[in-house]
Amino acid sequence: MQIHSIRLENVRRFTDPVEIKGIGPGLNVLSAHNEHGKSTFFDALHAAFFLDRKSMRADVASLIPHPGGDPEVTISFSTTAGRWKLFKRWSRTASRKEVKLWKDEVLIGQEDQAEALLADILKAPKSGGPAGLLWVRQGLVGLEEKGDEQNVRRDLLSSVTGEVEAMTGGRRMDTIRASVKASISRYLTSTGRPKKDGDLARAQEELQDLDQRHAALQSAVSDLGNDLGERRRLRRELDEIEDPEEKLRRAATLKEAESALADAERAAEKLHGARETEARAKAQVEGAEERLDRLTKAISERDLAEAALRTVKQSAEPAQERLASAETAHSETIKAQKVSEEAAEAARAVLKASTRAELAATSQTRRTEFLKNLSAAEAARTEIEKANADVALGPNERTVGQIAKLAQAVEIARIGVEASAPSITVSYTGEGLVRKDGEPLQEATRIALPDGADLELDGIGHMLVQPGAGSVTDAVAKAETALSEALEAAGYVDRASLDEAGRHRVEAEDRVRDAAANLKAAAPDGIEALQALIAAIPEPSKSDEDLPTVEEAEEAEAKVIQALSDANVELEKTRTEKDLAHREVTRVSAELSAASERHTRATLSLEGSSDPEAEAETLEGELAGIRDDQKKAIEVRVALEADAPDEAALKITRDRAKTAIENARIRLEDIRVRLAELDTRIRATASDAVEEELADVEEKRDQARSTLTSIETEVAVLGKLVDALDAAREEARERYVEPVLTELRPLIDLLWPEAELQIDAETVMPTKLVRRGSEEDFDVLSGGTREQIALLVRLAFAQMLAKDGRPAPVILDDAIVYTDDERIETMFDTLNRQALDFQVIVFSCRQRAFRDLGGIQLSIEPAI
Repeated sequence: MQIHSIRLENVRRFTDPVEIKGIGPGLNVLSAHNEHGKSTFFDALHAAFFLDRKSMRADVASLIPHPGGDPEVTISFSTTAGRWKLFKRWSRTASRKEVKLWKDEVLIGQEDQAEALLADILKAPKSGGPAGLLWVRQGLVGLEEKGDEQNVRRDLLSSVTGEVEAMTGGRRMDTIRASVKASISRYLTSTGRPKKDGDLARAQEELQDLDQRHAALQSAVSDLGNDLGERRRLRRELDEIEDPEEKLRRAATLKEAESALADAERAAEKLHGARETEARAKAQVEGAEERLDRLTKAISERDLAEAALRTVKQSAEPAQERLASAETAHSETIKAQKVSEEAAEAARAVLKASTRAELAATSQTRRTEFLKNLSAAEAARTEIEKANADVALGPNERTVGQIAKLAQAVEIARIGVEASAPSITVSYTGEGLVRKDGEPLQEATRIALPDGADLELDGIGHMLVQPGAGSVTDAVAKAETALSEALEAAGYVDRASLDEAGRHRVEAEDRVRDAAANLKAAAPDGIEALQALIAAIPEPSKSDEDLPTVEEAEEAEAKVIQALSDANVELEKTRTEKDLAHREVTRVSAELSAASERHTRATLSLEGSSDPEAEAETLEGELAGIRDDQKKAIEVRVALEADAPDEAALKITRDRAKTAIENARIRLEDIRVRLAELDTRIRATASDAVEEELADVEEKRDQARSTLTSIETEVAVLGKLVDALDAAREEARERYVEPVLTELRPLIDLLWPEAELQIDAETVMPTKLVRRGSEEDFDVLSGGTREQIALLVRLAFAQMLAKDGRPAPVILDDAIVYTDDERIETMFDTLNRQALDFQVIVFSCRQRAFRDLGGIQLSIEPAI
């Protein structure tokens, strides 16, 4: 099968119709950026071939555009049976669901009949066909292990290599294997577990019960020995704790510790009182020092504030005088600057009038020149309009390009016909010649005969060369028909008339450019701007006769402008001087206010003292006496601390003596209770005769173990027999996958020379890649390697289909996404190599990487 074109309407982002045309045999590539719609075409193509029009499953619903509408897909394709066109529409409205199928432009089926015919043509995966195998979606890194695709691979192998039954020993091996399996089933379930109520399960349960009983009896015998030993140890410990001398020693230790602790507590009370006396003395010293420091700082601040206030008052009066002088000078310069501005304005008016008068005197010459340019510009504009009309009559670039492509296609078809047509090459050994239409044929030159020929053989006769029923000249005829139809649609008889119209269009475009250059030269800023210049030229006036010349007016204006500039400079100087004086007055006022506030605060802080200096001297005397009292309190506290016993250590000693007495009492109670428990358990165990029962159980357990070993040996032998039979059948199945391995080996060698791919015959799945003698499981290979292997496997199956006379296209949607730059070049070579035998369609967003892939370059265009 070969796909020729795909058309979509109301499919996802494509609400308006779009199409991909010109899909040819071999390699086809659509490389575009993300969100361009490649995957949309991929999904729509798959849906049209394999999803019923009545379906509204998720992958069909995903085709509905966001604004709504019914997705429509039209596909043109061909098979060995002919050329087909498929139209399919899905809808939530039953009456809108539609499918039509044409063969060789004749409608041959609609609705259910068309679906049935399409399924028969494609043989979809559920019908055992290979189509589902050859679709490779985005991000593929493996092959499906279950479902339709695996069944397709297995069915395809069967159709190529024959039935598995004939290669694996036939039914005789299956009968033996079934018999062995039946014997195993007496002991094991299908999952390999012991069968419930079977001999193996009963033997295992009996041995397990005896093992449990044996372990329990062994534990009971061991516990009896442990209990007797523990009772002897506890009785010795009881005698040690109840010894009278040990009791007296513990009581004496407690009494001595309590007496020492009482002495330590009395000494601690004296030390506490001394520490409180020292703390009071320290607080008195700190309070007196704080009062003295506060009074001393207040006296110092008062003196500093008075000095600062005197200094600021001395600088306030000069600042005020400077400000008054600066304001007077600034007022005078404002008046002078105003007079200069008026004089400058009058000079400007005179200069303007003189300039206008001089311009008016030369207006006639300029108006004549501008009117001449205006005439030339209007003539150029008229020529541009006429030339543009001639350009519009000629063919556009798209039409010329399309017809050029069709003409190229005719030449390619002719070359193809000559390359595939019958040919002869003459080699003369005698005097006779081979002639065609009376002319001798050249020696050692290939001469194509696409339409056959009647050759004359000198001295022999005639040779009739016929092209046969498989002639390929139809391709040339179709290409020529397509070219003629395109020329007719464009309104031209032949290529010569098209070329002549194209030359006229080029000449008209040259005229447009020349006229545009003339228009630009005559009116650089446009015709409207030129008309405005003409209208702006003034007329001469009689009132201009008493005006000075422009030079005299400019000189007078320059003098008054200089005077104005000098006045502005002087005005700026006086303004600056006034601002400086004002800032100085403001600064001095702020400093005076701050100094006054500081002096007021310092005075208020000493308001409660009539003689601050005398009060400070009195505080210094009191502080000396308080410091002597503090020194004495420290000496008393230090002496008491040196003689104080360690009260915490004495408390620990006392508590430890109490704990020892209490622990001895608790331990005596625990030992008596434990001895009572041990006596009871020892009497009960000795009466059960556990030693005799343990010997009996050991004998029974040996017999049960022997029985179980015999059964397990039989099961193992049967299992090995099944493995041997399976190995024999597996060896035969290795030959079953040989055809696909044969196609894969040259492809694998391109990426990994001397490597080998192993395929499981049952699942038809790659299992291992062997490189340099090292086996690597398929599941642990990198994403790029698994991606490459999965693609190569599909190409191998496609090659098998092509050799079997059933070529199917391989369609890839951004499939090579994990492949590095070096290997992607090899994958490109592989795709080009395989595309010689069947159609390959590649969708990719990697524009730069796929630029070197080659093949026919496709594009998504608006549908006509």
